[in-house]
Amino acid sequence: MQIEDYLYGKDLWQPLENKPIGMTDAEWNVLDRKAMSVIRLLLSRNVAFHTAKEKNTKESIVVAEHLNEFNLKTAQLTSVDIDFDDEKRVSFLKAGRTLKEQKLELVHSDLWGPAPVTSLGGASYYMTFIDDSTRKALVLKR
Repeated sequence: MQIEDYLYGKDLWQPLENKPIGMTDAEWNVLDRKAMSVIRLLLSRNVAFHTAKEKNTKESIVVAEHLNEFNLKTAQLTSVDIDFDDEKRVSFLKAGRTLKEQKLELVHSDLWGPAPVTSLGGASYYMTFIDDSTRKALVLKR
């Protein structure tokens, strides 16, 4: 949302819509490229990396908004100290490393999806968070 507002403020909003009828393809490509460069400059490096393959502003803004929302949700989950009902203990290989002593000092995470077939609950994306110290696991489904 902030990126979209910024593009409107810089008069680069047209690439978010469709190409105007009176604009040439060359003019449209230049305007679209300007908007894409603004989007990539506003994003952090790890988020901008994921928008590098996108071909136009519409695609870039969708990916950027999705990743920003995902990062926000992840930050919200790691900032709260909640005992979840569906926690499970898991084991890791112990060779070559020491366990962390503080809760949430090291959290392993994995994102998988979209699944070729959705679950009975309709989930097609799965994210796991596993605390290295307590070995508790949380599985998020969407």
